Amino acid sequence: MSSKSIFKRIPKPVVTLALISLIAGLALSSVFTLTESAIAYNKELAAQEAYRAVLPEAETFEKVPVPVDIEGQVYGDSFGRTFINEAVAGKDASGGIVGYAVSSTCAEGYSGNVTLTVGVKPDGTLTSVSFTELKETPGKGMLCDEPAFKDQFVGRNVPAFKLLKDGGSEAPDEIDGVSGATISSKAVVNAVNAALDFCATQIGR
Repeated sequence: MSSKSIFKRIPKPVVTLALISLIAGLALSSVFTLTESAIAYNKELAAQEAYRAVLPEAETFEKVPVPVDIEGQVYGDSFGRTFINEAVAGKDASGGIVGYAVSSTCAEGYSGNVTLTVGVKPDGTLTSVSFTELKETPGKGMLCDEPAFKDQFVGRNVPAFKLLKDGGSEAPDEIDGVSGATISSKAVVNAVNAALDFCATQIGR
């Protein structure tokens, strides 16, 4: 039996290959970790920008707990496949609540998820809508991010909105859909309605 240690009996090419594989694995792991951290950071940055956009009077934002029976689950029975992501209370310099910002995702957009943040004053008036994920068809569904569509929600105080496919809205709770983008428009309305319902029924319960 050879007196050489088992490590010395391993051919050098095998050792070299093993070292290369180990180094490559560690490098890939580091890249994945850095990428994952960057994605999380960018998402948080986008969320903070959305909060400021819908509640410009707020100086600080404090997270509102999402009930465990809602977190990660389809929200309610009236909003399609919509989820509540998170909610924050916007506070002024003196600590008073100026409104709430609720992030919701409707998974029934034409091209996938539609994620937005809705600002709601304490009296239930909607302040603004800001998109954090919208990858709908250019020239059609992407028009949901244009003022002509999303500004219809601003300043209204209703329990929920109704989408009119053919336009001609007159009532405060009626929203004219984007022409040729009914699916995208409906996803937005579902996400907004879910956020409004969350504010009205879940915050402070």
